[in-house]
Amino acid sequence: MVWREKSQSQLQPTGLLPETEINSSSHLSPRQQTTPVRSIERNLAECDFPHLPRIPTMSEVIQDLVDVSIRYTNCADPVESEARRQRVLQTNAEGIMEETTAEIIAAATTARHAAVCSLSANLPTPLLLIGPNIDCETADLPKRRGRPPREKKQTAKPKILPGTASRKRNLNLATPSPGKSAWSPGMRDISLYLH
Repeated sequence: MVWREKSQSQLQPTGLLPETEINSSSHLSPRQQTTPVRSIERNLAECDFPHLPRIPTMSEVIQDLVDVSIRYTNCADPVESEARRQRVLQTNAEGIMEETTAEIIAAATTARHAAVCSLSANLPTPLLLIGPNIDCETADLPKRRGRPPREKKQTAKPKILPGTASRKRNLNLATPSPGKSAWSPGMRDISLYLH
């Protein structure tokens, strides 16, 4: 005797109405009566949320084993049928049916545990980005008022050309750019050199 799980064709899919309910509804068109009606549900991919293997209950497994043993004992030859019936009674007396039930449930539990472990191993772990703790720094300092200061522009040092006098170098340092006004503080310094 080998216990086998019921195939999907024997089980009725979830979310589908039984055929008696479909055929009994007279307000549906013939096409709608033959097409199974799905319940309202989200359209999620099967691979995103796979079904875990179900662990059968003790009574389900025993009922399946009884069904298998009934099919095993029913055969055309009456002598063979009686011999098979004696074998089934002997296994029941020895407690093999209960042992088989426990083994089937243990195997289903192991399969479910392995499926859960493989699902959790396939999930990407979220990355935890730890940056500077800004909350602690800003809590100590009071908030400043007004506009933030402008960025300071660093002026490039002028190239010192060989053979030039210090007066010419100083004149080049003090001349303002053409975009600035004539009354800038640098203009006073130029007047010292323009004698």
